[in-house]
Amino acid sequence: MGRTVLVADDSPSIQNKAKGILTGEGLEVVTVSNGVAAIKKLPSVKPSLVIADVAMPGRDGYEVCEFVKNSPELSFVPVVLVFSDVDPYDDQRGARARADATIKKSPGERDPFDHEELVAMVAKFLAQAETAAPEEAPPPPAGADGPDAGVHRDGAQSGIGGAGRRGRLRSGDVRRDFDARRARGARIHRRGDR
Repeated sequence: MGRTVLVADDSPSIQNKAKGILTGEGLEVVTVSNGVAAIKKLPSVKPSLVIADVAMPGRDGYEVCEFVKNSPELSFVPVVLVFSDVDPYDDQRGARARADATIKKSPGERDPFDHEELVAMVAKFLAQAETAAPEEAPPPPAGADGPDAGVHRDGAQSGIGGAGRRGRLRSGDVRRDFDARRARGARIHRRGDR
């Protein structure tokens, strides 16, 4: 299962630094230089995570986040908004956009991110995204017919940990739920893998 992160920042050095850190962790990284390009790329890239700067030309990170959260195909994708002292985070806009987290850029572009903080945050959201994405039922066996043809019969319920359970999880819940589904032979999919 490919894990792709879309990084949207108008600074090429920030893009390169984020890409270097994340590709070093085995992730595929797609970079864009503004919010308009990010929104255009989202449907084809189908990222597992979006990292967007709050201040970009065209559309800013808040608008990219709103687009993701309002898109039925992408709404489960976590969005991390990047800010700095020069471009501070607006709590009200972030709440309206439903940003999942924020990360602060350091003043110097040589090391704009704390390596460990960025990697830990990305790992946390990728783990949640992989289990939070809706499951896709396997196709019905050849020749199957009747009212139950194609019904998912492995006992797994959609969503995390069962029907209707959504929201904040403890880190152990995600891993246990994923392992339990895999042990039962459930096909685990991200929404973008269709």
